[in-house]
Amino acid sequence: MQALGGVLIGVGAAVGVLAIVWWGINSARRARSDAAGSDAAGLADVIIEDGRLIVVPRGPWKVLSLTTRIVASLNQVVGCRADPDPRSSHPANLRVGGTGLPGRVRAGYMVGADGPSWWLYRYGGSAIVIELDGNRLAYLVIEVDDPGRTIEMIRRAAATR
Repeated sequence: MQALGGVLIGVGAAVGVLAIVWWGINSARRARSDAAGSDAAGLADVIIEDGRLIVVPRGPWKVLSLTTRIVASLNQVVGCRADPDPRSSHPANLRVGGTGLPGRVRAGYMVGADGPSWWLYRYGGSAIVIELDGNRLAYLVIEVDDPGRTIEMIRRAAATR
């Protein structure tokens, strides 16, 4: 009976931790949305620096995606586009590191028919897909604040590599 009590306490603690992380994600999203005056709040920042594309997850998304940053050479970028439903255009059914809440979130490393990928995406949102060649990842799927501006920045930097 004591073992069962220990298991229940462990499960309760895990649920509590998930609730705190989820609350943090939603409160951070609401704060950015209020500051921006819209409902859009990206999950990551995209930085172009020294011929590299760097994707940095924000706040708790670093923990959920098990990544502090993804780095790719601009020479490896072969395409970048907006995708309103990346789950259908890039089916990745096997999560190999990260977090997946069915119907809610896909964060971390995934493997699908298109090859290995890295996701930072909330279901129902629009994302950008960055296609790579010569990298260990075939593509990145990320949700950003301003998809149009981010895509233009990536395309312009990749064209001048």
